Amino acid sequence: MATEGALKEAEGWRQAEARREERRRAKFEGLAARIEKITLNFKAKVGEKEKLYGSITSGDMAEALERELGEGIDKRKIDLPEPIRELGTYRVAVRLMGDVLPEITVVVEEAAEGG
Repeated sequence: MATEGALKEAEGWRQAEARREERRRAKFEGLAARIEKITLNFKAKVGEKEKLYGSITSGDMAEALERELGEGIDKRKIDLPEPIRELGTYRVAVRLMGDVLPEITVVVEEAAEGG
């Protein structure tokens, strides 16, 4: 049976959890605002029809984001269904939490010859 004291204690736990969740959401929304402003530029060797030798992966993007932000983003949070294999500009979502899904701009350009 639930006593009045137990019910008050449970309500206190629920309120504390709600405050923690709100702080977490605020942190991720701040990070999302910073991520939205980022453009990651990659230089890659290119073959025929602007196809890359190799690819740009979520791991490459996670490393570049860490350099830009000064904090790590797990590569599994980067919503890239398959590696980028062509030149171009792409918008890639980063799943921070629930409905907090900022997008980064990824630009893949041809690397200069001989250097």
